[in-house]
Amino acid sequence: MTHFMPNSVKIALAIFLFSTLTLHAAEPVYFGADVDFENKYVWRGMPFNAESVLWPDAWVSFYGITATVWGSMELTDIYENSNNFTEVDYYFDYTRAFGPVSASLGYAIYEYPNTDFIGTSEIYAAVASDFPFVSGSLTAYLDVGEAEGMYILPSLSHAFGLSPIDPSLSVSLGYGSAKHNLYYFGVDKSALVDLTTFLKLTFTPVGPLSNYVSAYGHLSWAKILDSELADMWEDDSNFWFGIGLNFFHQAGGGE
Repeated sequence: MTHFMPNSVKIALAIFLFSTLTLHAAEPVYFGADVDFENKYVWRGMPFNAESVLWPDAWVSFYGITATVWGSMELTDIYENSNNFTEVDYYFDYTRAFGPVSASLGYAIYEYPNTDFIGTSEIYAAVASDFPFVSGSLTAYLDVGEAEGMYILPSLSHAFGLSPIDPSLSVSLGYGSAKHNLYYFGVDKSALVDLTTFLKLTFTPVGPLSNYVSAYGHLSWAKILDSELADMWEDDSNFWFGIGLNFFHQAGGGE
């Protein structure tokens, strides 16, 4: 299939048009940016980078539709890419609440500049709900690019609702189809992929600043569960930490 315009240009144009058309609408537009330092990059149990990275992103949200651009910049020369972006992702998400249950549909594009990796993309669907003392979600990702596999992720989380520092806990269990695991691990079998846990502390300042900024830190652990998948990585169990800042604002619309 011939591409007449790079994906990154298409997404940037779409975000620009989306923002321009909605700034003067009656419904408020929310937008923000985040920056996150991580001492490792671990995804679906896989240690993509064993040394520190910086993750900036920017997003805009309107009527339940959120468009996000996210990047991963390497901060060391472990792969001879210090201070270069080696991943840029684009996300489109639509989330709607149905009483106590929310449902989401989304599309994600993964691109890998300054590397030899070929980009791919996924569509996903998710449902989430709050229960007494815990929140639960189930997300299914289907790769529609290079991998053509599926990854299913049930998760549980709990936020204590404290202020100004709110601790939260989460745990997730990932399952990959044979094609997913063949692409990422080189193993042609369906299997449980990873168990991942997060302990997170979120600081929200008291007063007017609470409408614009928050900060957080987390300590996380992940393990690749299937022994054949684990054999494909030198480190199949990883602890890591991160700290970050969130900036957000509401523009336009009514109160």
